[in-house]
Amino acid sequence: MTCPECHTENALMNLVCAYCGAPFADGRGAVLQGATERAGRLRWRLFLLVLLLLIMALAAGFARLTGASESNLSAGRLWLIGLQAR
Repeated sequence: MTCPECHTENALMNLVCAYCGAPFADGRGAVLQGATERAGRLRWRLFLLVLLLLIMALAAGFARLTGASESNLSAGRLWLIGLQAR
C-alpha cells in the first residue's frame, strides 16, 4: 500500500504510514477491531471449555475415589493424579 502523503510503500496491516505517520482513511481499522473482538470471544470460549472439562474430570476422579472397591479407588487415583496407585 502506498501512502497518499509521502508516497512510500507500507505493509497492508499498517493503520498509519510507518514513515510520516499519516493515517490511512480506508476503514480498515474497524475491520481489524472486529477481528480482534472475535478472537477475544473465541479465546474466552476456549478457556471456559477447558475449565469445564477440568471440572468434569475432577468430579469423575472424586466420584471414583468414593467407591468401595479397590478398582474404583485405583481408577480415581489414576484420573486425579495420572499415576496408578500401587
